[in-house]
Amino acid sequence: MTTENVCTVSILITCLALVSAAPSKRDLDATCTCQAGLNIYTVVSDGDCTTFKQYLDPDNIPVTANQQCPSGTKFDVSNCVCNHAVLVSCPDSCDAGGGGGGDGGSSMNGECDSGYSLNPIADTCLRLVKTKLDWTAADAACTADGETLLVLDTVDSIEWFRNLRATNSTWRRFNVWVAGRSVGGVGLAPFKWYGRLAGDNGEGTQLLFGDWEDVQPNYNGECVSVQDDRRSDPAEPLKANYKWNDAPCDSPKFYVCEKPAS
Repeated sequence: MTTENVCTVSILITCLALVSAAPSKRDLDATCTCQAGLNIYTVVSDGDCTTFKQYLDPDNIPVTANQQCPSGTKFDVSNCVCNHAVLVSCPDSCDAGGGGGGDGGSSMNGECDSGYSLNPIADTCLRLVKTKLDWTAADAACTADGETLLVLDTVDSIEWFRNLRATNSTWRRFNVWVAGRSVGGVGLAPFKWYGRLAGDNGEGTQLLFGDWEDVQPNYNGECVSVQDDRRSDPAEPLKANYKWNDAPCDSPKFYVCEKPAS
């Protein structure tokens, strides 16, 4: 079973909050905690494993408040992903440990240069590049400008980006590359985030949430694109789609770069 199919998101809204100090993995109950790339995940809901918290190790970087697995899934500590509930053996009791919640509000008040859109969830600035490149070339083009391909690693960011595209004609009608990719052969490796989540070793961070189109990913390709406001007939009213597709990496598409807000 592939975790990408399991973790398709029916967009969930969670509240952004900051934690004052994230624990290291050794500070947390091993039965409730796992590590994937740079990220530590710990179950915080006793007995049902539907809720978890994310930390970034080893630097105690602030993270979002509790996150919820998609409907019908639970957080599987043994595999460090949201998985089908029937496959998850849930610990009886879990404690988030360290780092209490923030005040429920965001202290991220960054600003963006002209031509960029502020993502208040990640505190990054985005720009749409209307030059069609393959995924690797798009990634290199962002890097050359001191930026990276867009990462959508939380349900909040996914929802925010959908709303941005649905309400902005500049963003609405294009398929775009983002920083997700499966490296190792079509269908042979899990999808990971690169870009700002590539990590010091460049190995990426596992993609836990995906707002995939129905029957996607179908392993037709290794790179993640976000689709446009698809219509079956040009005469129909616009109907927002913006679902994800695994596309061949050599396909030319527009792309989205991001950089930290100032």
